[in-house]
Amino acid sequence: MQDKKWEIDGIENDEGARKIAIEKNDIKINSDLLSLKEKDKYDVITMWHVLEHVYDAQTYIEKIYKILKKGGVIIIAVPNCNSYDAKKYKENWVAYDLPIHVSHFRKSDIHNIANKNNLKLKHIEPMFFDAYYISILSSKKKGENLIKGIWNGFKSNIKAKKEKEYSSLMYFLYK
Repeated sequence: MQDKKWEIDGIENDEGARKIAIEKNDIKINSDLLSLKEKDKYDVITMWHVLEHVYDAQTYIEKIYKILKKGGVIIIAVPNCNSYDAKKYKENWVAYDLPIHVSHFRKSDIHNIANKNNLKLKHIEPMFFDAYYISILSSKKKGENLIKGIWNGFKSNIKAKKEKEYSSLMYFLYK
């Protein structure tokens, strides 16, 4: 049996980061999702903390739908503005990160995106470590110490275990 050769492409709009990624990896790195041709088809497309930076998320999702193979999956990871730490830190929650984060998402928002674009949201997974990272940075922004941030990250995950509202979530959407 022959191993399947994976074709991996990336997208990075920052020229410096793109150059480093090309040098360190044997993959093609494009500068913009919207520049990809619709004849290019992908089995899996991942967006790790990308969608909150996009001004027109709908246009991006439409483009992804066109380049995603039938049965393919889009994995979208975004901060959850309905999480305990978002409510705890309010305007100091670093995942709001205005003006860099131009959109903020709840589960219902991703459900709506999936429904509007003929995608099936089949699975949601928590990103446990994001609660610590975001809480540490939010505590620092608020003038609190590192231990307070770690403690609040822990509390965020404990509360999320019951409420299913983790600091960041990964959504698996299928075509």
